[in-house]
Amino acid sequence: MKGNLWKKYKSLDESYYHIPIGTNEQLFGRDEAKQHFSVDGCREFIKRHFDEGDKLEAMAFPFEDEWEKNGKHQHTVALYLMGLVLESVFNESLHQNLSELIDAIDKNSGVHTQEMPWNNDLAGWYDYRYTWFLTCLYHDTASCIESSEECYCLIEQKKQIGFFLGRNNIQYTPYNYKPIKPLVCLTRFSEDLIKNYFYYRMDSGYLDHGIVAGYLMFDKLVKNFNEKVHKNGEGYTDVTLINGLNYRLAHLDHFAHIADAIICHNLWMSYDDVNNKKYKEYGLMPLIVTNNPDNRLSLPKNSLQFMLCLLDTIEPVKRFTSEVMSAQEVLENISITTTNNPQGIVIAWTEKLRTQEKFYKWLGDIQELPKWMNITVKPCRHIGDDCCVKITFR
Repeated sequence: MKGNLWKKYKSLDESYYHIPIGTNEQLFGRDEAKQHFSVDGCREFIKRHFDEGDKLEAMAFPFEDEWEKNGKHQHTVALYLMGLVLESVFNESLHQNLSELIDAIDKNSGVHTQEMPWNNDLAGWYDYRYTWFLTCLYHDTASCIESSEECYCLIEQKKQIGFFLGRNNIQYTPYNYKPIKPLVCLTRFSEDLIKNYFYYRMDSGYLDHGIVAGYLMFDKLVKNFNEKVHKNGEGYTDVTLINGLNYRLAHLDHFAHIADAIICHNLWMSYDDVNNKKYKEYGLMPLIVTNNPDNRLSLPKNSLQFMLCLLDTIEPVKRFTSEVMSAQEVLENISITTTNNPQGIVIAWTEKLRTQEKFYKWLGDIQELPKWMNITVKPCRHIGDDCCVKITFR
């Protein structure tokens, strides 16, 4: 298949912090022996990004052993690489969105280090890859415990998010954090809604992995930031250089917005009568799309979460990798190209992918995206022997 994702991923050279991208058996193995090794390689690829940025403490979550064994490592890395090859589609909107929310993201600090190796010509510290790796490589860390035994607890107190926060000593949240810029909101929904959704999921037998990961991430990154700055004997200034890395107060705003995108990425919107009734009972009215059509995700208003949710739905490795197809073979049988005027993407697949057991569930999920995202999804002309759909952003 011409221009397939495997070829595009192979063309990528470096990630952030000059971390090499080796899209071969190190990340996506072809046979059973290499498959195990490639999962290990993906896990180490994820951890290395946090280690290079002196943020490895963020990966020391209470379910670390479960994540090591059962984390969605290949899907996470494949999703990250998908975001890199589609940088031209999302970068401008993401940059604009963050510039409106975060102080000094476009002001030249005069300090250029390994913290922003691709960005030295820009008057600011924003970097697409930095934002995307922090978001993508952490978003599914808690998926390994989503159906753990504690989800079936009958004690009401343990279904509340306050119990989870207290048990894990979470002090800093995106919702009790005060942004540097006045009158901006770094979060999409209120914390009351997040609390209600957490309870709703626990009451349904699930520990919501997005909420867990987002809260943990922000708390750990803030504590890591505070420790590094104080340990260095520095007070809080706009920017502090420690071991070749920049520690900026505005990074805390950045972390809060990223954590909120992770928290919200698994909030399911409701658009049918049965779920609408249930959502009203649990105080989840803002998630009822029929009442709040403007709450559908849009690229201009919620660029980071839009990107995460869209690509997370499309990403094929988690859907199709099996004993029949390795991750590499999955990527060889699907392509994504970009379109302009109107802006969007075209997803094409081979007959081999179409015959896979989970194909129609995957395609159905893509076709349902317009119900909760501000996009259109339409079948388009055949490209050679391949079939495709076109997603247009509104």
